[in-house]
Amino acid sequence: MIAAGAHASRGLRPRIIPLTCDDGSLPLPPSSRVGCVLVHLRITGPMKITRDWIRDYLDTDLNAERLAEHLIRIGFDVEEIVPVGDDWVLTVDVPSNRPDALGVIGLARELAACLGRPMKMPSVELHEAGEPVSRAFRVEIRDVIGCPRYTARLLRGVHVAPSPDWMANRLAAIGLTPVNNVVDVTNYVLYECGQPLHAFDAGRLRGGQIQVRRGQSNESLQAINGKRCIATPDTLVIADTGGPIAFAGVMGGQPTEIGPETRDVLLESAQFDPVVIRRSARALGLASDSSYRFERGVSFDGVEWASRRAALLLSRVAGAVAAPGFIDEAPAGRPAARSVRFRPARCESLLGMSCNPAEVRRVLETIGCRWIERAAEPESVDVDLPEYRRDLLREIDLVEEVARHLGYDRIPTSPQIPLVVTGKDRVGRVEARVRERLVALGYQETLTLSFGSDETARAFRLEEIEPAIVLGKMGTPDRPLRQSMVASLLDVIRTNERYGEELPAIFEIATVYGRRADGSYVERPGLGMVFRGAFRDFRGHLESLGAALGLDLQFGDGPPPGPLWPAGRTALIRIGEARVGAAADVPAAVLRAWDLRKDACIAEIDMIPCVQGAILERPCREFSRMPEVRRDLAWVVDEAVTWDRIVRTVREAAPPWMQRVEAFDVFRGSQIPPGRKSVAFAMSFRRDDRTLTRQEVDEAITAIVRQLEKTIGGTLR
Repeated sequence: MIAAGAHASRGLRPRIIPLTCDDGSLPLPPSSRVGCVLVHLRITGPMKITRDWIRDYLDTDLNAERLAEHLIRIGFDVEEIVPVGDDWVLTVDVPSNRPDALGVIGLARELAACLGRPMKMPSVELHEAGEPVSRAFRVEIRDVIGCPRYTARLLRGVHVAPSPDWMANRLAAIGLTPVNNVVDVTNYVLYECGQPLHAFDAGRLRGGQIQVRRGQSNESLQAINGKRCIATPDTLVIADTGGPIAFAGVMGGQPTEIGPETRDVLLESAQFDPVVIRRSARALGLASDSSYRFERGVSFDGVEWASRRAALLLSRVAGAVAAPGFIDEAPAGRPAARSVRFRPARCESLLGMSCNPAEVRRVLETIGCRWIERAAEPESVDVDLPEYRRDLLREIDLVEEVARHLGYDRIPTSPQIPLVVTGKDRVGRVEARVRERLVALGYQETLTLSFGSDETARAFRLEEIEPAIVLGKMGTPDRPLRQSMVASLLDVIRTNERYGEELPAIFEIATVYGRRADGSYVERPGLGMVFRGAFRDFRGHLESLGAALGLDLQFGDGPPPGPLWPAGRTALIRIGEARVGAAADVPAAVLRAWDLRKDACIAEIDMIPCVQGAILERPCREFSRMPEVRRDLAWVVDEAVTWDRIVRTVREAAPPWMQRVEAFDVFRGSQIPPGRKSVAFAMSFRRDDRTLTRQEVDEAITAIVRQLEKTIGGTLR
């Protein structure tokens, strides 16, 4: 089998690859003659460069093997090194987030930062003459998302002919078949700087207008590879007044391709949206070196440089004369400049090796960053990021660049593995305390999905916000994220009931989501609880949880926070004056909706105020040696009076040495008038300096009874 990277007339030797069967035997007798066809095949993939091409931009005499070693050291794998004539070809694997390195100049820039050598950028000084391009053509961008920038430059008097040997041999070395001097210049500049270009035969363009738009129904175009493709509304096309002339960023069309009769060339250099080009290429079933780069993103600033560079080369190899000026359409303007606050000392602290600030600055400036001293903060600088390095976002990215180019091998190693024991942060400590107390109370922790349903998205929410909707694969609304954990926990109870498993008490600490009216999103950590038992016991659990966190949880009435929180059976949970959650006895309608066989109590608490107010380390106080005095009261009140109102009224009238008040019974019966209830509660009194007298306690009880009669009414039973 014969394989060749380019035509043998360019000085490249074909490689002989023996054909063998699965068992290793030859399929034909030795010296047999067979027919064969030499096919040039170029599969878009790793970047190919040559040693001499690198030397054009980098002052170095390193051989191919040493260049490969340095490329590998800075993160670019070299898959193959092949001799081609007097030169060497390196096949370099470029990471997908580094489109700036899909050109020889980009890799030379990386080597310059690594080796500390200066760059030698090619000239783009261009002589222009004749009528300006703006009088002959105009450009209209109808899809500003698909095409952020489009430039067009007109070159007159082009003489189409074979390329000079130096250009043809260099293109053939990297696997490209030379076509003619015009096409070869566009390919040469593409591999030089990574910016795709396309040359139109200006004499074949209709109407003097270029449009960048989406394809329309019943439009088709025969690409330069001979394939006829149908344009769709998802396909970005370049069109003149007669219809499509190219598939933007993917491939040009035969009607306007460069031929022997071409005399004027309209040179396109543009920036297209990566997602749009990827969809177009997949829909058309086409792929090219251009689409490979556009799908990864090209530089906004590199568009005009590449256009000038190609025009200069065309003037040299094709006798072209550039028309004055160029058409430059960028509706949204240049992307905003990006800057990062950088602390050079962070390099040493993060990398564990000595980093000379001057050396750090040299590396960053070589890759295109701009170093700006900060007079107010001498320990840090502002680093303006180059537009072509979209992968640089944060300070840590700059530290990584320094480590790559100074060498990971400079980071000292130690046979000992340092271990630093770090404790949990405050959030983690509060959550651990919650888990510890609830597990001790018999609760089991669960883990549920973050998605909700349209029916329950708003049902148990604690605040009036809209649900946050997750978009599907096609960008359409899919499912809402949950605004409460109660619905998910009730689903867990129902599922276990159906399988015969009773869960008496469960809880979950997770995040709930929402979207405010101004469009901002809410991500709030919360605690959800479900208890299968009496609400009186459930409230005791909540009070125990509050005690574990050093929080005085208050329970009061008020409007339910959501439609499924039952009115009159929901207790709002407060810390001070701030509402932090709600607890309720699940009504029968909700039990039926979830198909639950037993009663349940639910609660949801916002964890943020709990974390902020929790007292995790409480000081001890001396144990009182004085006896405690306990008095019980049974107070008959209306059914609408809540326990929270009774407690607040008692505390308003009680002396400071009343320690606690606890309810222990609620009675309704024949002895109690209809619409009323008897609430029995105990009060504890104690002073730390002396024993209380009977008279003092009696006076306190009398004041409490008077306050109850005055504030909430009712009678002593």
